[in-house]
Amino acid sequence: MAEELRGQVGLFAFSVLSDLVDDIVCVSEEEIRAALAFLWFEAGMAVEPSAAVALAAAMKRPDAVRGKCVGIILTGGNIDPTEAKALPGRLG
Repeated sequence: MAEELRGQVGLFAFSVLSDLVDDIVCVSEEEIRAALAFLWFEAGMAVEPSAAVALAAAMKRPDAVRGKCVGIILTGGNIDPTEAKALPGRLG
């Protein structure tokens, strides 16, 4: 579902990230769909699936973000307009 994220982290990026990242949360396609549905039905936003991954992680581990100031960047630049129109049917 989030094909844009299928790549690998290079050695340099990994060495930088390993000092800065405390945790990694893996999410399923179903969890990505739930985040997309939340954004579509609750916020009226059509975003690309890879953009919903961070929200899916926050939804999966609400205790990790509760009471904290959290920012999630949502983008829709790679969502095809036809796909965006079909999104409600795929999610609901």
